[in-house]
Amino acid sequence: MTTQPKVRYTKSADGTNIAYWAIGDGRPLVYIPPQAWSHIEREWAIPEWRRRYERLAEGRRLVRYDARGFGLSDLNTADVTLSAHATDLESVLDALAIEQCDLFALGDAGFTAIEFCARASERVGKLVLWGSYANRDFFNNSPKVKS
Repeated sequence: MTTQPKVRYTKSADGTNIAYWAIGDGRPLVYIPPQAWSHIEREWAIPEWRRRYERLAEGRRLVRYDARGFGLSDLNTADVTLSAHATDLESVLDALAIEQCDLFALGDAGFTAIEFCARASERVGKLVLWGSYANRDFFNNSPKVKS
């Protein structure tokens, strides 16, 4: 695939516009955006990222969206809670008429994936957490390195 996917928009429950695209055919795999950074259009322009997305789309339908406050989604949003991020994911699934999917979450995106699974487990087949954690207590309670 060499052409950029068509970016579409859906409104989350609070009216926030969420940008997304989908490529490929088959069982849906949603790549949840890390909350520290996300820009689906610019990511596609990076050859290594594009190849990663193309590989992930082999034999499945890959869905990628920008988190609220980042990329092509609405930047100035008042609600940036975990609940709002999970609702954004639900809005993307509804816009694509996806009843059940697999989720892939990297780093902080794991919080959104876990929240969504707790809220709508019937919509999730498989959950892949990569470099994710269930809470931030790990960082608060880790031993301090003395210099």
